[in-house]
Amino acid sequence: MLAIVDIIKEQPLLVLILLIVLDTAFGVVPLELSIVYGMSIKLSALSIAVLGMVFVTLGALIDYLIGYLGLKIIHIQEREIEKGKLFFKKYGSWTLFLARLIPFFPSKPISVIAGGMRYSPALFSWYTGAGSFLRFYLEAQILEEFYDPSKFKAGKVLQNAYEHLTNPSNYAVTFSLLIAGVLLYYFLVMRRNKV
Repeated sequence: MLAIVDIIKEQPLLVLILLIVLDTAFGVVPLELSIVYGMSIKLSALSIAVLGMVFVTLGALIDYLIGYLGLKIIHIQEREIEKGKLFFKKYGSWTLFLARLIPFFPSKPISVIAGGMRYSPALFSWYTGAGSFLRFYLEAQILEEFYDPSKFKAGKVLQNAYEHLTNPSNYAVTFSLLIAGVLLYYFLVMRRNKV
């Protein structure tokens, strides 16, 4: 456990990159947490946006490749894929941009669909990167206004959340909850697939 603490303290950029890729490729960490973490290690909104753009695009390419190879992902439901196909047909390439720009938009199915449709990887990367950059930049700018606890109550909440997540005594609890969540998710998905 001490090695994880050392990595977090000594390699904060690596932790930020890992948070971004984990959300984009696997959906286990909200992107907003990576923005708050980036701010906590004193990165500018522009730096956070550039890192977000690069590593969200790399993570999205994993989903694109899954769609391209025709593999099935257990955490994407069929109705999400159908909804994504309709949206893609209606809005075309802008779907990729909007999927990365708008929070809570189902971007994973869109990436898988783009791969399955053999959409140009260069254009996929361009629209994904542009939407990601704008989202990270805007969210970082907005959060920057509220991050200082003396300015706004939301800033204190974010500061407390960050302090809780980075407190070494909470690592074991956080890690245990993460493992329990993954096992519960796996168990529920496997039961659903067996029925």
